[in-house]
Order: sequence, then structure tokens, then C-alpha cells
Amino acid sequence: MKQFSLLIPLIIVIILNGCQHCVQYNTIENDITFDNIKEDFYSDIGIDVSHINIGFVDELKGEAVANCVYYPINASKNFIKVKRSWWKGATDILRKALIYHELGHCAILYYDHINNLRPDRCPVSLMHSYVINSYCLQRHWYEYITQLEGLK
Repeated sequence: MKQFSLLIPLIIVIILNGCQHCVQYNTIENDITFDNIKEDFYSDIGIDVSHINIGFVDELKGEAVANCVYYPINASKNFIKVKRSWWKGATDILRKALIYHELGHCAILYYDHINNLRPDRCPVSLMHSYVINSYCLQRHWYEYITQLEGLK
């Protein structure tokens, strides 16, 4: 028993050191541009995402046009970065799909990508790795929303 009691302080030190990166949270200023889409997400999916900040950035890594930054230990600190240049050239349905996709990562248990395709070559989910084209979004929007709603 004495050996076990000597391990307790060591275990505590390891746990605290392993989580130091979780204590300093980065964030982004919420841009009101996204408020209507967040309200639509709540109406469509039934998850309140008002606490998730969404804002513009000029650059992201690689070919990404947006990403969710999430903190598994404190989900209230999650936020989404959107590449400003992409947003300016996107249609409303592409914009909404992108934000729903990122909210799928940030708000629905950090949901991962689903890269399967339908027979018509459209993705089976908004959680596809790439931005879905307008044709597929218009044709399958109801199925995409239903699938996201089923993940919560």
C-alpha cells in the first residue's frame, strides 16, 4: 500500500503537465455575419451554437477554407475560423453548408469526415472533406440536414 501512495503525487504531476496546453485558450472575435446561420443551425439541427465564435481570418493552413478549433476539455471555448477570400466568392448555400460542416466538428461531438459518395457522385454527408458543390447541396440538402440531426 505504501508503494501505491508514493505513486499518487507522480500521477498527479503527469496529469497536470499533460494538460498544460488546455489551459491557454486561443479564440476569435465573433463576427455577426454568421449569426443568422447559427440561428438556422439551431432551427434545423436543434443544437444551440450561440457560444461558438465564428470569425474571419486571412490565411489557413493548406487548402482549408475554414476550420473548427476545439478543446475537448472545455467545449465552450470552441471557435471557427473562416477564410475571408473564400467567403467573398461563395454563394449563400455554399456558405451555409461550410458553417454547418464546421459546426458538425465543433458542436456535434467533434464529428469526423465522411467521404462516401452517392450513386450520383454527391457526398452522402455535409461532413465530407471537401466543400460540396451547389448542385449536390440543392439536390440533397434535406438528407444532409437529417443526417446531421441524427448525429447529435
